[in-house]
Amino acid sequence: MFESSEIKIGRTKFEVHLVIGMQRFKSKEVDVGVEPSFEDIFYAVLQEPSNKVPLEITSLLRLKQPIEIHLFEKKNADLTLLSVKKIEWRYLLTVNNKGRIFLAEEM
Repeated sequence: MFESSEIKIGRTKFEVHLVIGMQRFKSKEVDVGVEPSFEDIFYAVLQEPSNKVPLEITSLLRLKQPIEIHLFEKKNADLTLLSVKKIEWRYLLTVNNKGRIFLAEEM
């Protein structure tokens, strides 16, 4: 991955970009490290791409927009894409017989 001579601590930073549908978010820069500490919180409005109205609760499971996480390395003003991860978040949700959506881990 990285050669120790490639990374100059203090000058090289990591930055995460989060993509949910047409919404884009960018984290604060953090120092490069084995376990970088990203503590940003992003609030996304979940909606169908063709509709500007937020989704009803039961429509969330039909939404086909994965979350994409892009990890960038920033040296001075240059950004280099290091990794992209797509997350299928709908598997974490389920609906009970009353139409309530909850995390599958609560079951």
